[in-house]
Amino acid sequence: MGLFKIKRSFLLACLLGLSACSFKPDSADIERELAEVYQCPILELSDVKKVDGAEVSDKLYDVAFTYTASIKGGKAAATNLFAEWYSLGKQLQLAERDQTRAIMAGNTQKEEQIGAVKTQLSARINTLMPCRTMEADGRLRIMYTEFAIAAGSGQDKIAVSLGAKISGVGRMGKAESGWRFAGMPKLTMTDFVTGEPAPYPKFKPLIAEEPQPTEAENDAPPSQLSPIDATPSR
Repeated sequence: MGLFKIKRSFLLACLLGLSACSFKPDSADIERELAEVYQCPILELSDVKKVDGAEVSDKLYDVAFTYTASIKGGKAAATNLFAEWYSLGKQLQLAERDQTRAIMAGNTQKEEQIGAVKTQLSARINTLMPCRTMEADGRLRIMYTEFAIAAGSGQDKIAVSLGAKISGVGRMGKAESGWRFAGMPKLTMTDFVTGEPAPYPKFKPLIAEEPQPTEAENDAPPSQLSPIDATPSR
């Protein structure tokens, strides 16, 4: 009677979905493992689906899967994030320029002042990119790059990347705690998830961008031109 109760308890635990009892990995196992790959407080995973699989041995299983990695907070959060990131990046470039000029001019005081500004800018950029794994950081940067290209071209309305659709293949091994990736799975982005084109916020610069000289300013006035030698050649 006691043995029957033990078997019944084991079967009940398996029916409740304990991964250690699974004979093959499922979508829940894959989602749990992907959470380790995407350690980033501003990204979330959704639509994790196992689409194919093949048994390698009693403790190894190859899986194919799809999922979406998105920025938490949707369109508003993504737009504000990328717009500020873009503004800070431009400011950091200007700070690098001005610091180089100060060094060349021997202006130590200005060099130190700009260095302090650069430290502030870099710290804020790091705050905007809190991802702690290469995969999460890389996906976030790819989404940002799409925004930066559009903003750099002068577009006032941008279809901001809200996330990325990704497909993956990997091998999972069965452990006491359940099915785990035996190594880093191969992940390939298949498409962006974007919102409708919309205006994005502009941020007040900390460093002024110098105006580009006009065509008239580039041409020297007549009084500054070298006189033409009118002596005929012999």
